[in-house]
Amino acid sequence: MTLPRQKLREAVLQLLFSFDQGVETREHLIALLMSQLKASGKNIKEAYLLAEDIWDKKADIDKAICALSHAFSLSRIHKTELQILRIGFYELIFKAVEIPPNVVIAEGIRLARKFATPAASLFINALLDQQKKKILGEVVDKKVLESALTLHEQQSEREKGATLEGEKITLDKNEIT
Repeated sequence: MTLPRQKLREAVLQLLFSFDQGVETREHLIALLMSQLKASGKNIKEAYLLAEDIWDKKADIDKAICALSHAFSLSRIHKTELQILRIGFYELIFKAVEIPPNVVIAEGIRLARKFATPAASLFINALLDQQKKKILGEVVDKKVLESALTLHEQQSEREKGATLEGEKITLDKNEIT
């Protein structure tokens, strides 16, 4: 049975994240994803080939991301969000005939909600939508991008602060006990 496209993207996301972390042992990654996703070797190998294709085109994809997120260097984008953007930009640039742009955007948002944060989904939505407009020859709205980047940065700072505050509370409770 063929892996549903949504699950395939999830597998590709996990593979890209692994590649980015330096884990490139094909057999290990395939076996791990087969057990995690309860998918056949054939399906995971398909995801692996897709992830390799995205990884091979990473330089071109990253240039396209940077062209729109000029205020945000790639190093400032969370690793999970960057992999989601790479999948979306790959599909918009290299698979536009096969996959409708609105599906690509919806899937990017879904992946961000599942694997990242609500702020990430807004950020990814803005970048993918503006890339779609760019490909279609429409005007890219820099204000939309700037506000999405600003909102994303503010949310990230709040989330980081909440996490640090949560860790401080935990430490305080441990010290009291």
